[in-house]
Amino acid sequence: MPRAPKRKHDSGRKHDSGRKHDSGRKHDSGRKHDSGRKHVGEGADSVVMKYVLGDEEKDSVYVKEVAVKEVVLVDDEDEDEGLERRARLDREIEVHTQVTGHRLFPELYFVDNSEDESARLFMELGPTSLESYICMHGHQQVQVPTPLIRSYMHQLLSALKVLHDKQILHGDVKPGNLLLFPDGSLKIIDFNRSVSEFEPLAIKLNPVGTMPYNAPEVLCGFTRFDYSVDLWAAGMTMLHMWYGRPFVEADGVCSDTTCRCEKSVVQQMAGMLGRPPKILLRKWSDDALRIPNMPARPNQNRWLPVSTENGDTSRDWLYFSKMTPVIKDFLDTIFHWDPTQRPTVEQLLAHPYFSPLRRSKAIPLPRDLAPPDRVPHYHP
Repeated sequence: MPRAPKRKHDSGRKHDSGRKHDSGRKHDSGRKHDSGRKHVGEGADSVVMKYVLGDEEKDSVYVKEVAVKEVVLVDDEDEDEGLERRARLDREIEVHTQVTGHRLFPELYFVDNSEDESARLFMELGPTSLESYICMHGHQQVQVPTPLIRSYMHQLLSALKVLHDKQILHGDVKPGNLLLFPDGSLKIIDFNRSVSEFEPLAIKLNPVGTMPYNAPEVLCGFTRFDYSVDLWAAGMTMLHMWYGRPFVEADGVCSDTTCRCEKSVVQQMAGMLGRPPKILLRKWSDDALRIPNMPARPNQNRWLPVSTENGDTSRDWLYFSKMTPVIKDFLDTIFHWDPTQRPTVEQLLAHPYFSPLRRSKAIPLPRDLAPPDRVPHYHP
């Protein structure tokens, strides 16, 4: 059974919709200039836009591009879902408050929650996400430079260490939630699914995360997790960078009876780790749901995507050939069926994989991003 921080469930927690986030600045909606709005992304209950903010009283002398995340706080069909959205908003603001000013996290400028049905978070805007950066290289049919992969992994794990030291589980680590900057820095975003050890368990905590990056205990129906689910997702993010696409891919559409996509992902994980323990498969213990073709031992080419072995692409074999024994050992360290056998974030940061970063202070730059004079510089 996966270990987890002890928490008390408190479904009766009240949300103070009138509470404002005070970051030292007062928000005056009459002074906002947002003619430069542009869609950036969206989630299940939110939309992210790029705004150009200016000061109309000073003839827009001060202009700043920001990301504005608008969260819908009501659900006409499900009152509990509306309460959960408000709880997640509170949680996201609280995490921002705890990491404010840290170089690995975006700045939250202010929160506008003056409306009952929605709230807007005004945050630092990144030039691009890691997901978009990977896609750009995929279209060019080239691999993300390996020194950048190492640097981004070190920064991602360093950000997770900050969160875990504060007893916060991020819960949705993936390339789409990582901002990249031209100076080589990375910042982790989206604390919508974060959970703190000292905070009530979310009403709908399971499922958390995103399918290709979820740890097996999440896919197999467990509802309490430890911090290692973030490290599993970080490992999957590294493999996504390495191959230019998710390492495991969902097959089919989940329903209450079959969960084909979850089963297909677990089956692909078995190609990495061998047959999983029975406790993980109890969700599919019925004969009609049993997972077929489960290998007893790990595949010798386990760090190749499953589709590669089916002959889908030769580029993966080229990228696989670049994996050194140190890189494979790093991956072997991360991925285990049993969460208690996975390393801590401190142990991963001390792995020899990061020795080149410890020997050199030079940070590899993503030279195909915008000029670095628009963002603060990264200093490890």
